[in-house]
Amino acid sequence: MGTNAVETTMVGRADALERLRGAFEAGRRGEPRAVVIAGEAGIGKTRLLQEFLRELSDDAAEPRVVVASGQCVDLGPIGAPFTPIRRVLRELYEAVGDGAFRAAAQSPAVISTLASLLPELDSSLPDRVGVADYIAEAVERLLERLSAEHHLVLVIEDVHWADSATLALLSTLALTLRGTHLTIVMTYRSDDVGRGHPLRPVLAELERSRIVTSLELPRLSAEEIAEHIRHLTGDTADGAMIDRIAERSGGIPFFVEELVGLGDDALPDTLRGLILARVDRLDPTARRVVETLCAGGVHVSDEVLARVWTGDADARATGARTAIAAGILTADDDGFTFRHALIREALHDELLPGERIALHRAYALDLQERIDEGEPGLAATAAEHWLAARDDARTFRATADALGEARAAFAIATVAPLGERLLELWDQVPTPERVVGTRYGRLAVDTINLLEDLGASARGLRVAEVALARELPAIDRAELLLVSVRGLSPIAGGWETSRDRMEDALDIVDEDASREAGSVRVRALSLLAQNPHATDPVGLLDRAMDIAETADDPDLIATVLRARGVALYGRVPEGSLLADLQRAATLAIDPVRHYSTMNSLAAAYFHLRRYEECIDVALTAYDECVLLGLERGVGAFLLANAAEAQLATGRYDAGMATGRRAIELRPAQGFHSFAVRTLARAAIWNDRVEDADAAVARMDDTVWMPDDPDETAGWAVYRTERLLLQAETESGGRRAALIDEAIGAIVPVFGAVTQNSAGVREEALPTVAWTLRMAADSGMDAAALAVPFAQDAAASAERGDNLTVRALIAAEAACTGSVDAVTGWEQACLVTAADTATRGQRHYARFRLGQALQSQGCEDEAAAAFALVAKQAPADGHALLARWALAGAPRPLRPSASRRRDTTAPTLTSRETEVLGLVAEGLTNPQIGARLFISPKTASVHVSAILAKIGAANRAEAAAWFAAKQAGS
Repeated sequence: MGTNAVETTMVGRADALERLRGAFEAGRRGEPRAVVIAGEAGIGKTRLLQEFLRELSDDAAEPRVVVASGQCVDLGPIGAPFTPIRRVLRELYEAVGDGAFRAAAQSPAVISTLASLLPELDSSLPDRVGVADYIAEAVERLLERLSAEHHLVLVIEDVHWADSATLALLSTLALTLRGTHLTIVMTYRSDDVGRGHPLRPVLAELERSRIVTSLELPRLSAEEIAEHIRHLTGDTADGAMIDRIAERSGGIPFFVEELVGLGDDALPDTLRGLILARVDRLDPTARRVVETLCAGGVHVSDEVLARVWTGDADARATGARTAIAAGILTADDDGFTFRHALIREALHDELLPGERIALHRAYALDLQERIDEGEPGLAATAAEHWLAARDDARTFRATADALGEARAAFAIATVAPLGERLLELWDQVPTPERVVGTRYGRLAVDTINLLEDLGASARGLRVAEVALARELPAIDRAELLLVSVRGLSPIAGGWETSRDRMEDALDIVDEDASREAGSVRVRALSLLAQNPHATDPVGLLDRAMDIAETADDPDLIATVLRARGVALYGRVPEGSLLADLQRAATLAIDPVRHYSTMNSLAAAYFHLRRYEECIDVALTAYDECVLLGLERGVGAFLLANAAEAQLATGRYDAGMATGRRAIELRPAQGFHSFAVRTLARAAIWNDRVEDADAAVARMDDTVWMPDDPDETAGWAVYRTERLLLQAETESGGRRAALIDEAIGAIVPVFGAVTQNSAGVREEALPTVAWTLRMAADSGMDAAALAVPFAQDAAASAERGDNLTVRALIAAEAACTGSVDAVTGWEQACLVTAADTATRGQRHYARFRLGQALQSQGCEDEAAAAFALVAKQAPADGHALLARWALAGAPRPLRPSASRRRDTTAPTLTSRETEVLGLVAEGLTNPQIGARLFISPKTASVHVSAILAKIGAANRAEAAAWFAAKQAGS
């Protein structure tokens, strides 16, 4: 009953297929979805996809379905960057045509960036911004625009083999899914993803997303195995045969097919023997063909096979036909693929060492010849073949070429491991400096910086320690000491070690007058000044500025100016720090540094309580970042700062929308954590604790920064607030236990030494006051918190740089129930009425005034204060205070009718509605003008009228208003 046929009817996958259909239908409705299909090798992931895609080929509904597929390839631990993405882009390009593809890309910068992955687009275009984030941004923009007119179905198979650059991009696309009609499907082999596999953290993040569906394909049951056999053979198998095949196959469809294919032959003793049983029945020529192909990867073109084949061409063709007939290979218009990857892997493992080396050498030579002829994107694959061929010198050269290609494609996630490999091979090859074009130490510095940018601090620190153990030029050693500081934990002696290394770097370059040495001095002094234990940060930064200005280097000057904003916050007048950043913003520095400076400027405006200017600077700079392809990275930082200011000014919906977009862009650890915490705290104060919990629950574990004191202190404030909210719903011993836990959570904030100690502690003061009040109401002793709180309150009052916090502290410090408390809270209400106070501080002061008046028996005045809070606080995102006011009023109050903002739609003209829709798409005034055939000035007039009508402060709020209106309709 043997057979070489492959089944045409799928068995046991009806539920999985239905869920794929559901994701597709969601995409048709304009709700993008991603599906991740997991399963063991041979379980039928590809078969399921074939069935799903076959159904789509018959779909004639609008919008037109465009399918693009990419296959990840097993090329070792590094791989060629964006291998499956290049294939997907090429299939999209061929499906929609050059004109539609370029129109969807819109920006010449986007087209130029995509050309690094798709050479067909190459043309005389402006240079791209040199940042890796723009690859993701460019692909995302393209998909967003194309999916407006087409239903895109993107399929990426075997992501357990994905190169690191592809993996990062796929994770970003699946989590953000910016598009209209978009369905992404990925598959991976679950038994290959063990501990430490780079896919594991990505999967954990995807599983937390509500727009991602995860499918785990189960093994076939005995009944399904019987049906599978019937479809394969056309006969009904007897019970004994079904039991025998079920036992040997374990319910894995591929093994069922191989066992059925054996017929009456003896069963092999091992799974590898089973997998290779078909191969063993081949004639010598056909076996030689498949052995040659197995070293070439998952798919080998006929043209490549012809070049690496050393025998007769007719024999090659005959052998390939025999292997196809035996069910080992499949053929397409381009070349050959093994029917299952397990066959290729087992066959490759069976090769003798000499055979394996010779075959990989043949493929490497072919690739090298194509590289020498100018064909791009092949160096990484060639490097893997040379590595398998055990040729260190050629591996090194090809890896160096691959590093250059990866840099050109901004594939930082690939550049870093390529740098690590070059460092490992450095001593194995002659003249490595000549091949790479740089010194060992310089390459190590660049690699460490990239690893830090990728969040791989431990790997970066290991590279630094290995490099520092070598004999190096003095300037390289100094640079390595500086960059190694980035990977040191600020606790467990990290501050001291960092200080020692920076001082050592300064000693090394003490008598070096070179420009490189000057750069080391400036950066080392700036870092020393930012150490919380620095005794004279002003003096250190003055020295750094003298060096930078003497060198007349704008980048170094900007470095010092930004460092002042961190190191001197709370130590010098804030106005001088603002002036520093304003100056830095005018310097001619590269775009990334410029917008990092704008981000620091926005943060400075926030700390100065100039919230509107913070929002304006942040969102204006963000719009420019989008145009330049810097939305990810510094653009996300800008959005996080804008969100905090929007929430501070009572724009809850806009702030939450802005913050969520910042999180979607997946900023670096610190800002990601900050953005999540900002939204979670805002949700708590708006009495939406479930939203706070959801935001925190969806946070990737890699975002937490337990070694960062600022982060630890910030999250301690959040945890305290969360515990206090829970305590409000409890009574007796459980309530007391929660309050006691809250005290334990907040106390360490007052003993921590952080880079922003003053700001972190001021942020904590209202929460501390809440904790003390609840402890007092429960008759608890809170001396462990009251003492450090009183000390910090006194210190804050002495600084005198924040009148709002001073007034709140003074009022909190007054004896509860005393006349002084009423006076204190009246003064606090006056101070918080200014624009320098947050809306939360304003409503909190008025609520506490109501409590103070109530304790003095002034019920009418207390009722008036509580009524004002109940009416106004919800609209500003502080519904929790409104609830407290309703509960604490001396007589019943009605909940305000304005508990939510008035969403009655203002009357917009048809042209204004059209303009607003384009604003929501992120278009600038000139782009809107070009789209509508009006002047940029006219577009600006329309935008101003729209903002006034809907009450929006800026374009981001207008976009949020438009999105809410569309969702509501």
